[in-house]
Amino acid sequence: MKVLFDNGVPWAIRKSLPDHEITSAWRLGWHELKNGELIQRAQEEGFDFS
Repeated sequence: MKVLFDNGVPWAIRKSLPDHEITSAWRLGWHELKNGELIQRAQEEGFDFS
């Protein structure tokens, strides 16, 4: 599962999700997107919102 950490999520939490592909909005250059824009972009890139 692809997991996207939004701004403010502690990066150390990724260690508790070892079987997941994790990245952050910051690493993708999406850190300045607003909530609706961020969600839309993430869905387009295959992140799951279940």
